[in-house]
Order: sequence, then structure tokens, then C-alpha cells
Amino acid sequence: MTRNSKNTNLSNVQHLITIILALPCLQDRPLPAYAMLPAPQALADKEARGPALSPDGLPLWGPSQDPLPLPNRSAMPIEDWRRWVEEHAANTHRGLRLRSTGQGVLIQGQPEEVASLREFGQQVQQLIEALQIEIKVTVQVGQDDPARQFGQLSSGGHLALGEVQQRGFVGSWRSEIAADSAVAEPELWTAETGWTLFLHASRQPQGAGLLLAGSFRLNTQTGHDSFDPETPDLGLIEQPQIQQTRLDFARLLETGQSLELQATRGGKEIRVAIEASAPAELPRPAAWTAIETAGLWPELPWLQEDNQHSPWPPSSIAAILASSGLEGSPLWAGNLLLIPPGSDELAAQALRLIGTLGAERSNSLLSASMGKDAALIPCVMGLPLEVQMTRVTTAMTGYRADLATDAWIAEPQVQTLVNGTSIKGILGFDNSTLAWHQQAMTERGRIRAPELAYLGSLEWIAESTRSGELHLNHQGDKVQVAASGPHGQLHAQIRDDESR
Repeated sequence: MTRNSKNTNLSNVQHLITIILALPCLQDRPLPAYAMLPAPQALADKEARGPALSPDGLPLWGPSQDPLPLPNRSAMPIEDWRRWVEEHAANTHRGLRLRSTGQGVLIQGQPEEVASLREFGQQVQQLIEALQIEIKVTVQVGQDDPARQFGQLSSGGHLALGEVQQRGFVGSWRSEIAADSAVAEPELWTAETGWTLFLHASRQPQGAGLLLAGSFRLNTQTGHDSFDPETPDLGLIEQPQIQQTRLDFARLLETGQSLELQATRGGKEIRVAIEASAPAELPRPAAWTAIETAGLWPELPWLQEDNQHSPWPPSSIAAILASSGLEGSPLWAGNLLLIPPGSDELAAQALRLIGTLGAERSNSLLSASMGKDAALIPCVMGLPLEVQMTRVTTAMTGYRADLATDAWIAEPQVQTLVNGTSIKGILGFDNSTLAWHQQAMTERGRIRAPELAYLGSLEWIAESTRSGELHLNHQGDKVQVAASGPHGQLHAQIRDDESR
């Protein structure tokens, strides 16, 4: 045997010995583990429940309009939750591989790292559960038995409660015409009565404080008329009369406390008590700090305005903090600003920034009277408020003629009438300027068919409109202005909320 052959055999033996010695190590090394981390069920999209927002905020509407459900927001989008999980894994378990699935994350890695990330997911689940706010509402109108309802919403979200009755009525007629024939089809409108409460609730950036802002509405049918166009082409037009009371309010309170709305309408007392409760402190998943920002600029969909988006979303706050030069990279999820572990100075800076953006808010009370009607509602600096006492009905005030070759028909035009008084605005710091508006029907009459070339009869309406401003300081001084009937005098006052 040659020397080269001997060297080759020796080398092969050495490699074999190395492999044999390594086998126990390979056998002791654990195989990769897999786990599915499902997204919390509270983050899944759900259908909105409870009363819907009536068109234009009115209790009467036609068939071309539909109520809109109050937005039903979860604590955070699933995409934000997934990004948070991925960021935490990248910072603490670099050996893990994550794959997004439709409703969660697939984890691959060493068993102890997989178990650690699953534990983090459970802690995030606990945080999301702690963001839930429990609501209890009691409504009493006159001597009726009080109505009680319960609900739950995520911090920064919305809730709709109430007892609503809807009734269809023939509000108008719609014409159908062909070459030599025409017919009128009854048009069904909707009248809504009962009470509704639309509510926003959010945690304060730190501590157990809550912000509640909402809109309470009470609709009561007080009468029912009908109008006869006096033409064989059309039937009667029904005209329900509904009294509407609307109170838009806000209050800062501690968990477990309640706020109260009080009003008098037509000699009948209205009382609404709203109690809110939530965990005193938010959990800190794996030492992350979660700061709620929804109260900076709460979205209030019932205002039906376009400027409902916060100028300071958590993404903007995170960008400002990221440029501060402090250690740590903030994230955001929904309305939450997320500060990573070990970044206490960054968390303190975030709270200072949020305090500057949101300014220091305080509670007050608005006392308003409109003739014999009155209301007392809580309000918060920087947030909108409104007291509205109106009556809503319809009137047939015109026709539109449809013509064909050998046929014609007149289609009635129905107008919704809103008469009454409203006071609204945004509460200022030391003083406030509130706008008041009043519309009153002074006369109502009939124009008979013979005077309209036999189109049919219709109504004429005479209305007066007045508006102005109420300049109020917050020292308890009252402001009074003269208005029209039935609310001949308007009084308003801003005073301290002694219950805070």
C-alpha cells in the first residue's frame, strides 16, 4: 500500500470520528417548533348594533334617505396588531420566523422563543380587554318607569343605545307616466320616536380618567295631521308632528363615576344618568407602555361634519418623538401610542407632548333656557355642545308636472319643517361664544285647487328666522336675548361643575 493511500484512509477515519462525536450534539438540539398566534377576537370587524344615525339628524325622512349605523370601531386594526407583534419579535427573538395569515401570525423557531412570543400575545390580549369600557344608562321621562340599558365599547370607539320605534306613513306621491296614461304611487316616509344615545368614550393618557362625549335625543309624537290635495289623481298626505329634544354633552370623570343630563320640555322632566367603568391601569405587555391618544380629538360622527379626523393621530406623535433623539422607537396601534421596553424617558416625553397638544381640559356646566323649556348639561373645554328644542313636521308646498304625449300628472313636492331653537358651540377656556338659531312658523294656509289651474291644492308657509351669538364668561354670569315665540326669551350660563 502506498503512502498516499494510507494518508487518505487516515483522513477518512478522522472525518468519521468527528461525525460520530457530533451525533449526540445533533440529537440534543431541539427541532424547530411551530405555533399559530391568532389575532384577538375583539379586533375582528363586527356589525354595528343599536340605533342608527337618522338622516340630517331629523326624526322624519323620505324614501330616498337611509339611516347610517354608528361606526363600530375595534381597539386597533389587525394590521397594527400584527406589526406590533413583528416588531417585538425582531427586537427580542431574532431567531424567529413569522408569516402573516388572514387572522393571525404563524411562528417558527426554537420552542422557548416560540413560547415567549405566545406569552407576549396573551399579554397583548389582556391589554385589549382592559381597553373595554362598560356603560350603564338610565333614562327617565316624566313619571314613566326608568329605562335602563348596558353596553360596552373600546376606548376611542362608539356606542349606540336607545329605545326606538319607526312607523311608515304616506308622506308624498310619486308620479308614473307613459304615452297616454299616468298614475300616482304612494311614497312611504319614516317617522322615528323614542330615545337614542350616541356615545364616545376614551381613556385619558394616564391614570383612571375617562372622557365621555355624546348626543342624547328624545323624539315624541305630539300630533298627526293630513293634507288633502283635492284632486282625483292623489290621495291624502300624512303629516306627523314630532317634538325633538337634543342634548350634546361631554365630561371628564373617573372610572365608576357618572354624569347626568337634565331637561324640561313641555312641562315634563327628562333625566339621563350615564355611568362608565374601566380598569384603573392598563397592562404593560413585556414592559411596553401603551398611551391612549383618542381623547386628543375625539371623533363624533353624530355631528355630521367633515372635519372629524384628529390633527394629531398617534402616527404623527410617534414621528415627532422619533426625531427627539431619545432612545427607543415608538410605534402606534389604533389610537394607542406604544413605547418599547426600557424607554422610560421616551414615555415621559410622550406624555409631556400629549399634554401640550391636548391642553388641560376641565369640566363645566351649561345651563340654558328657551322660554319654558330648559336644560342643564356637562361640557368640556375644547369640545362641542348643543341644546336643541324643536318641532318637526311636513308640508306640501309645491308640484312638479310630468307631461307625455296624451297624459300629464302633477307630482307633489313635500317640505320638512323644523321649528324651534338651538344653542351650540365649543366651550372655550375663560369665555365662550355660542351661536343661537331660531326658526318659527308664523302662519300656515291652503291654496285651493281652482286657484292653481286644477293641479290640486297645496300649502303656503310663513316662517321667521333669527340668529345671533351669546358671549359667556365662565364666572356664572347669565346672558339673555330676546327671540320669537314659542321661545320668546333665551337664557344661557356657564358655571363650574361642582360634582367633578
